Amino acid sequence: MAQAKLITMTVGLTVLIWVSADQLLRESDEVLVKINPVAVPGTGMAVTAENPDQPPFRVKVSGPRKVIAKNILGRVLNVELPVAEQTPGQYAVPGRYALKDLGKELQRLSVPAFEGLSIEEVEPGQLAVIVDRDVTVTMPVRIVDAGSFDFGVEPTVQPGEVQVTISHIELNGLDPNRPGIPAEQRYVALNVSRHLSTFPEGELFSRDVLIDPQVAGVGVKVEPAEVRLMAELRERRRQATISAVPISFQASQAVFNRYFVDRRDNFTLLTQPITIRGPEDVVERIVSGETKVFGTIPLTTPDADSVGVFRHVTPRFVLPADVELVEAPAPVEFRLMPNKAAVNGDGNGRGAP
Repeated sequence: MAQAKLITMTVGLTVLIWVSADQLLRESDEVLVKINPVAVPGTGMAVTAENPDQPPFRVKVSGPRKVIAKNILGRVLNVELPVAEQTPGQYAVPGRYALKDLGKELQRLSVPAFEGLSIEEVEPGQLAVIVDRDVTVTMPVRIVDAGSFDFGVEPTVQPGEVQVTISHIELNGLDPNRPGIPAEQRYVALNVSRHLSTFPEGELFSRDVLIDPQVAGVGVKVEPAEVRLMAELRERRRQATISAVPISFQASQAVFNRYFVDRRDNFTLLTQPITIRGPEDVVERIVSGETKVFGTIPLTTPDADSVGVFRHVTPRFVLPADVELVEAPAPVEFRLMPNKAAVNGDGNGRGAP
């Protein structure tokens, strides 16, 4: 009985020692880690890997076999590596930098996958990064895409300059293979066609409009975000001649009962050619006959001395708004004659249209 008890204790002790030894047994292994550098908030920096397609780093770790098997075996880890100045002004000048001591940096991050493990080595030993900062500069606002318009009032903007916040590297360049923005392209463009293409001609455009926040295709921040655009499109006008515009005499029935119109030319229908100028679409409707125009000569009861006397009167033409006569109409010569026994059935008398 005592012997059996001794054997049982011996087996239990052996298992305990084996389990403890297995847990304490340290191994080394390698894991692939994709390191993504990021700027620490509040530093005013932008940090990116110089090679966005940087292959994963090979990180050699050591630790308990079970921890390795559980945490890293067969995995590819993604780790964000915060970048901050270790010494004042370390990254003050935008440009290329090399992050070294990657092992220490990864260990310092307390990455859950590395918990309980030691980082022995990282290959490659450093990470090339680009450190950038925003700068604020003054740039002019330039009107573009205005060539297709005929302006009565040339477009202007107020203010003519704005504050542009832009990446230092995008503005000034990094190297010959990555140049900055040329001096002649350092302006903020205001596309007027976006605002004027549907605006009525002949009316003054005066509105605050948003500026497109980019310079030479680079996204920027603009202050102020709006400027006042003022412009006026010249109204497109057309000139045309209408060959025969009817003219009628206008009077009360009482006048026509007592008098009839006697014209010197004695034509039955009174017409006159006129030349007009106005908005292109309005003139087109007049030429096509869609919109009617006509002339009038108003008549009143004549004085006794003027009855039977020829006189010249300029007709008045009734035209749509914004349409004008290019030349003054020709006067019409006529006289009013007493309407005795022979009165036309229409009451207008001989010679009336």
